[in-house]
Amino acid sequence: MSYDKHTAGKAMTCAAVSGGATAMMFGRDTPVRLPFLGGRAVPLWSAAAAASGLASVGADMVHESIYPAWEKSMVGDQWNTLLTAGAAGAGLNCAVLYAFDSSILRDFGMWQAVAIGAGSEMLGGAIYNSAIRPMM
Repeated sequence: MSYDKHTAGKAMTCAAVSGGATAMMFGRDTPVRLPFLGGRAVPLWSAAAAASGLASVGADMVHESIYPAWEKSMVGDQWNTLLTAGAAGAGLNCAVLYAFDSSILRDFGMWQAVAIGAGSEMLGGAIYNSAIRPMM
């Protein structure tokens, strides 16, 4: 996979969508402690945004490895992109949040992390590809 300004731009757009959705759902002042930062408390929305940004890069890697293996007659181009992006975004978002601290998923709900991961990857990718990328 080649990393360029579009990979980083899409990841930042997905992170912004995820951070905004998390802040709306759980509030801006909901703290979580991250052990790898020495137990420092950070807002949940910022941890979710970072997780979705990392998950977006991982989802791009997963998409590039799965997409060529699927036959075009089995699934169309648009559905293939949505399916792999959503599934990879959801799974990788949960994995990154769990790696940050396992209590995040337990306290705030795994299904919310799945929904925010899939939604931010699909919505953030659509926003980036249709509105931001053409301006660059």
